[in-house]
Amino acid sequence: MKKMLTLPRMVVFSLGLGLVGSLAVNLLAAGWVLGQRVAAPHHMERGMLRQMGRHLPTEVRTPLRAAMRERRQPLFEAFREVREARQAVRAALAREPFDAAVLEAALARQRAGTAVLQQLMHAAMVDTATSLPPEQRQRWSEAPLWAPGRPPANMMEERPPP
Repeated sequence: MKKMLTLPRMVVFSLGLGLVGSLAVNLLAAGWVLGQRVAAPHHMERGMLRQMGRHLPTEVRTPLRAAMRERRQPLFEAFREVREARQAVRAALAREPFDAAVLEAALARQRAGTAVLQQLMHAAMVDTATSLPPEQRQRWSEAPLWAPGRPPANMMEERPPP
């Protein structure tokens, strides 16, 4: 009869503990990666909305954020549509063989989504402006439209030389 080699109990316990620990770390990493992929766009949109209001006077920022909150669901749906349309544009550009009609359709979808998003945001701005007294609307008109040090959204606009 052959003699079987047996491992000491401590070694078996250590190996089992190491395997369970490794599995836990791998599941944690996979969950984090999946969470980043699923949740990142929403965080990006929330961050963009916060960034837009950061340079506004408080008396404007508070009611504007409330008006945006009232439109939260349609805004996030519009953001999602724009995000998906951008992905469609990327896919159309990378497509082989290239099809200009597919790209044009994707760009039209992006324009339409952007228009809906702008309509929602503009409606929030109108509601906010309607609720403000003239002096607060004046301060709003003088607030920077972009973060200091960043270029305006429309790079083609006329600007005085530095």
